[in-house]
Amino acid sequence: MGTNTNEQHMLDQTLAAFRGDLSVLPQPQAGATLIDGWLDALPGNVGVEGLEANLTKLRDLLSSGDPEPAQLKQLLHNLSTDAATHAEAPTAEGTWTGKLESLSIVLKNIAETL
Repeated sequence: MGTNTNEQHMLDQTLAAFRGDLSVLPQPQAGATLIDGWLDALPGNVGVEGLEANLTKLRDLLSSGDPEPAQLKQLLHNLSTDAATHAEAPTAEGTWTGKLESLSIVLKNIAETL
């Protein structure tokens, strides 16, 4: 992942959405809106195809009205792995590394609560 302003904004916004009590998660529609922001920010980045696919699946699941917890759990684990992979990539730079690692941990922790 690169370091453009849109990506930085989405990373900060995503981390802010999950600060504090993780037992009180954003509503599914708020999550879908956040994902749409990511899908707008990611095009043009090399190696994010899997991440985009997982985000699209999660957005569709959240938009369905009654997301299945087991599917949510699997997608959050997948996204946690995606975030960790990008954080550890040779192209990771600056504050991206730490923030992506934080996001990976948050997503994994949320998945474990489902």
